[in-house]
Amino acid sequence: MAQLVSHNARELHPLVLNLFLSIFGFLSCWLQTSRRSGVGLVIAGLWIVPGISASPSPLLSNVTIYATNPRISYHPESACKGTIFGGCGVRYDPWDVETYKSPYGVMETYYRTSSWQNHPGSTEARQLVFAFKGHALFVYGAPRKQIEQFPSAGSHEICLDDDCHIVDVAVIYALEPPSSNEPVLIWMKVGLRFGHDYQVQIRLLETSERPVFGMTFHHFVYTDVIEDRIPIYRQGENQTLINVTYHDTNPRISYLPTPESYDPWDKEYYLFGTYHQTFHRTSNWGNHPEGNLIRRVEWTLEGTAVYIFGAPRIQLKHPPGHTDICIDTKCHAIDAARIYLNSPFNHDPVLLWYDTNLNPAKTTTVQIRFLQKESLFGRLFGMAFSRAVFTRVKQIYPSIDGVRYLSHTVDDGDQGVHYLPYTTCRELQCRTPFNPWDVETYSTSSGRKETFHRTSTWLNALQGENNRRIDYRFPCFVSKISVFGAPPAQLRHPHGKQEICIWPSVGCTPVDAEQAYLNIPTSHETPVLIWSIDGLDESRLHSIEFRLIDRTEEGDGAIRGLTFSHMDYVEARPPPRPPSPPVPFPFSIWTLLALLYALICVILIGIRWINYLSRDNHRDEERRPLLR
Repeated sequence: MAQLVSHNARELHPLVLNLFLSIFGFLSCWLQTSRRSGVGLVIAGLWIVPGISASPSPLLSNVTIYATNPRISYHPESACKGTIFGGCGVRYDPWDVETYKSPYGVMETYYRTSSWQNHPGSTEARQLVFAFKGHALFVYGAPRKQIEQFPSAGSHEICLDDDCHIVDVAVIYALEPPSSNEPVLIWMKVGLRFGHDYQVQIRLLETSERPVFGMTFHHFVYTDVIEDRIPIYRQGENQTLINVTYHDTNPRISYLPTPESYDPWDKEYYLFGTYHQTFHRTSNWGNHPEGNLIRRVEWTLEGTAVYIFGAPRIQLKHPPGHTDICIDTKCHAIDAARIYLNSPFNHDPVLLWYDTNLNPAKTTTVQIRFLQKESLFGRLFGMAFSRAVFTRVKQIYPSIDGVRYLSHTVDDGDQGVHYLPYTTCRELQCRTPFNPWDVETYSTSSGRKETFHRTSTWLNALQGENNRRIDYRFPCFVSKISVFGAPPAQLRHPHGKQEICIWPSVGCTPVDAEQAYLNIPTSHETPVLIWSIDGLDESRLHSIEFRLIDRTEEGDGAIRGLTFSHMDYVEARPPPRPPSPPVPFPFSIWTLLALLYALICVILIGIRWINYLSRDNHRDEERRPLLR
């Protein structure tokens, strides 16, 4: 919404100003009920002026919260159908979710309930609750075309905090054409205080069962101040932005809580064209979203933006449940149900949420939390995570003129490759130390013998000197490094969590070995590329560290592994230095002769002067009288 009314209006006499605003409020209500909703919202925005603080006036925006948004809570969660003997026969959901296609081709939903077995003032009362911070609120019901039963007059009570109103919705719907497929404005409130927290409750007051009265809810619209988001990152010189994809199998991603009796997370595989894809999912069965028991996906990143994708719509087993996404400590409710409702029914991952204003200078923690409680009558809802794409800042190093690029291979048996630790122990006393690295030999179809090194997560130390790792120091400047694992036919164990560190300029990055092997046939005989990097600083010497950061005892008890076949790198050989030109002699021959002549003259003069002084001293001795 545009900037609202100039600040000169605040200088009017209070009575005149109130009269002025009352007229505008009346017109806004009339225009809303007359379906001139666009003009009504603008006039309602003008009516908000008394709540606006000193100039300049803030920019306002309309925020729409649809019926499926997790910020809205519907009560009761379940209702009881009694028996002829009294008591509760069966529990059921008193709220129905209805879906239809709008005139604009968008799939819409609304919630509907009825007065059957409704008990106002009790825990069985039909009501919905929504909290917000804004300056105006508009409540919309389902379109006239979608409802089968007219809500009776006086059947709705809408309370904004303690300010309650009985709404004659029957009159409002009577003004709508029966064929109208637009949501209906049933109540509005403007002139609210800036920065104040409000809570709205909509209750169904009717209790009669013959006839049955109904209540529908489509969406809220509230007006709030637009956040002035100043860009945190400004691209500097010698920097570029690249996109990095974290699949659901990335070792940096954690699925919590840690399983005790059973793992609430399932890893699913599906075929997308000719490629296999994966995603993780959970459901609200046995879910108690409190404290550390909240089912969540968590990881950290350093970047300027993040995009979070859910599983493809065609792969969902259950309707999407209540989900929110937290960036550090700030959380945002995600209307996953509406997002999936309007997503193509195919195998493409679905974009759930994004943030393009992160600070790349610090580590950001991202959480996707599943807040759907276990249903009292067995309804299942789900949450699925496919991948995250984040934008990272990459340093561009200046190129060297005339550099030559040469390819080299470092085999697993190279003397410069160190497999650490050399020995480890089975027990604290270390009576039987053993080498945790095995050298495996295999034959290719052509009869050639090849080798690779292998280790496992059994008794692995996640930190310190006993962490299983591979070290190698490059003997020259490098611009690109590629690391290869063993052929798929030679694998014994699932892949453990791995990371590769490039020192000194890059640091550590995770290795998603499962994704690297996912679409390679198990009969494949050649080593598999599991990780690569390019664009390194060609003016510095680098070293690489390939770590196993997984431990059998901390997971599900299964042994996982790490394999190393060889490593390719591209040497950046600087051009040879040009031969040094001959240094020109600084003096000519005549200058040398003149200096030599001057030196001889100085020496001769010095000799003559010394002789003269010695003769003069001799004469003084001859003239000295003898002592008697």
